[in-house]
Amino acid sequence: MYVIGGSDQRFVKIGVSTNPKGRHLSIQTGCPFPLSILWLAEGDHKRESALHECFADRRVQGEWFEFPDGNAVALISEAFAEMYPQPLGVHLQPWTVPPDPPKLRRRPEPPGNPSGRSLTLSDGSTMTYEEVMAAIAVADAANPRPRVTREESWAAVLQHLRDQGSRC
Repeated sequence: MYVIGGSDQRFVKIGVSTNPKGRHLSIQTGCPFPLSILWLAEGDHKRESALHECFADRRVQGEWFEFPDGNAVALISEAFAEMYPQPLGVHLQPWTVPPDPPKLRRRPEPPGNPSGRSLTLSDGSTMTYEEVMAAIAVADAANPRPRVTREESWAAVLQHLRDQGSRC
């Protein structure tokens, strides 16, 4: 389960997903202000529905709720803990999306590269397009998961390159 919303916590979406980071990115696409994952917890559609019912008087549209005092996470955490007490030692923490993955920029390849294409990583190291594609293929083969976010894919590529002795 997740709560996604702006930093002011006034409008939040209470939902459930097996891939909250991916869900956050898909919601962000259609939203004019920055969103973050404000809260995560183990849950299912039954628990999601229970929270929706608990905050029905705050429902704006669909799964979006308004908390004018900006205390969404506190109220949702409290309601969830009352409905579903956690075993001792389990503490749910707010979570935000990590920074963007490394950016690629095109740079002309020096003479000698027949393809004429190369990419420069944000750390300054340069790779040919073919090297990047090969590294992605190796990383994808090493991580055969059905849903991989852009951040996870880049993390796997960069780790593979580091394992191969690259300067990344």
